Amino acid sequence: MTKKSLQGRIIRISGPVIEADGMKGAKMYDVVRVGEENLIGEIIRLNNEVATIQVYEDTNGLKPGEKVRSTENPLSVALGPGLLTNIYDGIQRPLPTIFNQTGDFIRRGVEANALDQEKKWNFTPTIKKGENVTGGDIIGTVEETSIVTHKIMIPPKVTGTLKTIKDEGEYTVSEVLAEVETDHGTVPVHMQQYWPVRTPRPIKKKNDPSIPLITGQRVLDTFFPIAKGGTAAIPGGFGTGKCVTPDTPVQRADGTISTMKDVYDSYKNQGKSVSNQIESFTQLHDAFPIFSFDGKKSTTAKANLVYKGKTDNIYKITTRTGRIAKITPVHKLMMALPTLEIREKQAREFQVGDFLVMPRKIDFTGKTQYLDLPSLFKNERIAEKKVLDQIPQLIKEAVKKTKTKKALAKQLQVSYDVLLGYYLGKSRPTVEFVHKLSTFLHKKISYHTLKGQTNGTPVHIPELIDDTFAEFLGYIIGDGSIKGNGSIYFYNNDDALRKRFNKITFELFNIHPVEGCDKSVKFSRINSRIIKKLVASLGV
Repeated sequence: MTKKSLQGRIIRISGPVIEADGMKGAKMYDVVRVGEENLIGEIIRLNNEVATIQVYEDTNGLKPGEKVRSTENPLSVALGPGLLTNIYDGIQRPLPTIFNQTGDFIRRGVEANALDQEKKWNFTPTIKKGENVTGGDIIGTVEETSIVTHKIMIPPKVTGTLKTIKDEGEYTVSEVLAEVETDHGTVPVHMQQYWPVRTPRPIKKKNDPSIPLITGQRVLDTFFPIAKGGTAAIPGGFGTGKCVTPDTPVQRADGTISTMKDVYDSYKNQGKSVSNQIESFTQLHDAFPIFSFDGKKSTTAKANLVYKGKTDNIYKITTRTGRIAKITPVHKLMMALPTLEIREKQAREFQVGDFLVMPRKIDFTGKTQYLDLPSLFKNERIAEKKVLDQIPQLIKEAVKKTKTKKALAKQLQVSYDVLLGYYLGKSRPTVEFVHKLSTFLHKKISYHTLKGQTNGTPVHIPELIDDTFAEFLGYIIGDGSIKGNGSIYFYNNDDALRKRFNKITFELFNIHPVEGCDKSVKFSRINSRIIKKLVASLGV
């Protein structure tokens, strides 16, 4: 910005708002420098020669009589390469640069170029000398980041013939890249351009937004919907989580689920902390358990550091089952290879179709989780011949206590006809009946093969959840679905994985899955309401 000599004097101070006289010739929204420390401000009202000024810095220590100098330029921003990889305050002062100059606290009146004036960018011309150009025409490109190509354009309201243009090479943002011969003289073109913040950028056409921005956070999508390409503001104090949604859930190694904010807040003061404008981390006195990888398998480890930082890139990974992870490109995730081995890979290295390994919470009690069939099943029928052969004798023992079969039927809460059918072996007893009979006799009756309430294939139910059962659940969680008709599907085009799934299904339940294909995706299907009920009861 070109600085002029228009000056006035402070006559009144009220917090961040001051008044200055002697400002004849100043314009609304001109940027001014206030006091001996050159505080930055903006004219928000004019009354004859008196200007009302909003100061964007602390006004403590200012006094009437100090000078006010107008730049006679509106508040503007620098546009050019380097903008997306920097962090600014509200008036485009680069915070990392200021931190290097003044430390943790911004000194009043400090100035710094919004864009690095010394860094060189590789410029590639896309137009030739002698061509006619107008505002908005692209004359070349700069690779600002690995995914962003910055287009260098002719400034708005400039029309003429391209007089000169630089060859491909490295240049700073302030160097002249091209010159345009206009009716009013030669206009230089740089990588950086200044633009008044209150003036809309010229456009050929404005496309109305029609696609909603789905964040995946229901409270935002329901109560604060916004369209892609729209504008929104999230107000809040410093450190209140405006940049990320703090209710993102994470699972700890002890099985508890907390929000990301709760995890960080609960540990940030439990050790030695170091922070700056960009990041902060705390070396913990006492480590806490997390999921990790020992080079061969997923395991638990101890975290002795909590970290909070900023990044200019976020990767969004969505699984086939709808789970979403938003992470930095270098964040490591665990991937399952076709050989079922586990390898660590950075998020940016993943491709569509790769298999992620991730924890899933299933409530277990104790080190060994036994399956309590009476709590899982009620009306399913016992299908083991050994147990069925015992039922008549067990009923006889129970009748000795109640004296009659009718009294026993009442005691076990079944009809006399049902009890008689079980006694004569005409029908299979239910799990609920056998459990009540076992409790009444104070005898343990073991059974692991069940049938549905109607005719169906007998299903073997494992006694406990072991490694094989956990692997089976992992397949269902990762690439499976449970349908309402009593079917469980495992979708995967990898023949080896489906073969493994089919093998352990037979080992666990003595059932052979049926293979098929749905819209080019192969699947293995288990048709069993009993297995569906078992899996659903475990929280899958």
